[in-house]
Amino acid sequence: MDFSIKKEVTNVTFLSLSGDFNICDYKVLKNLLQDITTEIIVFDFSKVNYVNSSMFDILIKCTKQYKVHLCNVSNQFLEIAELLGLNHILPLYHSKEQIEAILAQGV
Repeated sequence: MDFSIKKEVTNVTFLSLSGDFNICDYKVLKNLLQDITTEIIVFDFSKVNYVNSSMFDILIKCTKQYKVHLCNVSNQFLEIAELLGLNHILPLYHSKEQIEAILAQGV
């Protein structure tokens, strides 16, 4: 899996993911997240083909330290998030532009 970080707004980090996320990527992403100093992380899943349960573990742990937003998730990801009740703690958006509009309002 490839990770791309862009800090486009002062307190927001956009993290674009691409490829398949599996247990081998867990430590890499976990270490990468430790270096982020912004209040908000936006995970962009537009180029993600597959995630396993370790991704949900990372996302849940992130909510303890950051405000986490997700965009461009697949229908399958959305279904699993809803089954786990994560849609109540992880805001899900259809596009990066939608998140940018929400964040511009100060939410």
